[in-house]
Amino acid sequence: MSSGSKHVSELRLNFVASCVTGSSAVALFNPLDCLRVRWQTLPEATVASNSLLGFGRKVVAAEGLWRGLWAPGLFANTLGIGCSTGLRLGLYPAIRDTLAAAGAADDDGKAAGKTASSMVGAGLLAGALGYWISTPLHLVKTRQQAELGMLRATVGEGGGAGGAAVLARGPRAGLPPVFARRSPGGVGASLARVVRDEGALALWRGSLALAARGALISAGQFVGYDLTKTYAKQHGLLGGGEGPLLHTVAGVISAVSAATLAAPADMLMTRFSTAAALRSGGAYRGYLHCAASLTREEGAAVWLRGWWPMFVRMAPTFVIAMPLYEQLRRLLGLAYMD
Repeated sequence: MSSGSKHVSELRLNFVASCVTGSSAVALFNPLDCLRVRWQTLPEATVASNSLLGFGRKVVAAEGLWRGLWAPGLFANTLGIGCSTGLRLGLYPAIRDTLAAAGAADDDGKAAGKTASSMVGAGLLAGALGYWISTPLHLVKTRQQAELGMLRATVGEGGGAGGAAVLARGPRAGLPPVFARRSPGGVGASLARVVRDEGALALWRGSLALAARGALISAGQFVGYDLTKTYAKQHGLLGGGEGPLLHTVAGVISAVSAATLAAPADMLMTRFSTAAALRSGGAYRGYLHCAASLTREEGAAVWLRGWWPMFVRMAPTFVIAMPLYEQLRRLLGLAYMD
C-alpha cells in the first residue's frame, strides 16, 4: 500500500472511531445536555430561586428522567454529535500534524513537531467545520429541549390537569408545542417545519455561534487532552505511557479547558437559536443584538451561566469518550492518538 493510500485509510478509520465515540457518548449523557439547555432558557427569576441540581430534581420528579431529560432531542443530538465529532476528532490529528509540519523548525532544521499552537489551531479548524455542517441537527435538538421546558398541562374536563400540553410562555403561549418530543413528528418533521415556517436558511440560524462554540470546545478539548498526554509521557507521569489512567486524567483536564473557552459562545448560540420560537420579543436582529440584549437585561454574569452545566456535561462525557476513542483506534488497527 502506498503512503498516500495508507494515509487515506488511516483517516477513514479514525473518522469511524470518532463517529462511534461521539454517538455513544451523547446517547449516554443526553440528560446532562438537556438539563443545560432547559436551565439556560429559564426566566431570570426562576434561575435566581433555584440551583441547577434542584431544578434537575424538580424536572425528574414532575416528568420522570426519561421524558424530562433523556428522551428530548436524543435522536437529533445523537446524529448531530456523531457528525460533528466524526469530523472534528476524525480530522484533528491530520490537521495538527499539517500545521506542525508547516511551523517552526528546531535547531537542526527539522520540523519541531506538534506544539500547543498547532493543537489549538487544529482544534479550532476541525471544530468549526464539524459543528457548522451539523448546525440543522443541533438547531432541532436545542428547540426540542428548550420548548419542553415551557410546557404546561391544560385543564381537563374534570377540572384537573388532564388536558393536552401547551406552551406556558413565549410568543406562542397557550398553543400546542411544535418541536417538543411530546408533539407529533421527529427530527425530519422538525426540520421540515423550520423550512416551511422560517425558510431553508433558518436551518443555519446560529451557525456562526455554533461553529465558534464548536471551535472553542475543540480547541480547549484537544489542547487539554493532547498537551496533557504529551507532557505526562515526556515526564514519566501517570504511569509513564499510554493507558486508562492517562486517558482519564487527560479527559478531565480537557473538559475544564473546553468549558472555560466555550461557555460564552454556548450561551449565545442557545439564546439566538431559540429566540424566534421562545422569546417574547421574537428573533434577535443578529449576534451582536443578542449579546447586547442579554448583557443589558441579565447582566454580564449571564455569560457564565452555562459554565457549570457545560462542565458537568463535558467531564463525564470526555472521561468516557476519550478512552473509548483510543481503544476504538486500537481495535481498528491504529495506534493511540499521538
